[in-house]
Amino acid sequence: MELSELCEKIAPALGVPATELAEIRRRLREQSDAEELVGKRGRYGGLQATPFNVGFVVAALMVSSPTRAQAAFDTWNVWHLNQEGSVLSEFIGENKIKLTLCPLTGEHLFGEAFKAILSRSELAKSVQCVRIAGERAEIQYLHKKGEVKASKFESRIPDSRMLRRVAELDGRVVRMIAAMLSATEA
Repeated sequence: MELSELCEKIAPALGVPATELAEIRRRLREQSDAEELVGKRGRYGGLQATPFNVGFVVAALMVSSPTRAQAAFDTWNVWHLNQEGSVLSEFIGENKIKLTLCPLTGEHLFGEAFKAILSRSELAKSVQCVRIAGERAEIQYLHKKGEVKASKFESRIPDSRMLRRVAELDGRVVRMIAAMLSATEA
């Protein structure tokens, strides 16, 4: 299934018109050179929907408005948020690198964790919500014992914005998208 077709199908569940997702995709194409977001020019140049490009478009929707000039930049920043508790560098001479992994997916970066969830329906089944707020993100999921846990991601650079847009994606939508992506692979 092409990305444009999948976006048209998920737009009502996201509560936005399909034209808003089309505008986000257009902005991402203009601002990025990632092949999975740009695709080929001309006839038959449509992109196939993948967990990466669908996750990136949904994250872009959550991060900023479709008319925002730096949608790709903002989305890449969120995509690269680190699992809480990670230490990537300290002072010169002290190489204390500690990578903390998401307990649900085993990934270090928010975007890779989100992509893993969209790739595997069994992971998506446990997701309660995905939340993005400024330079922080969180995936709430149902733990084996029935309790809700949260995998938190943060930027290494403190968020200086006083006003943050908080966006939350319901777990039912995450499960629907994962099911649609797995159906396209079959």
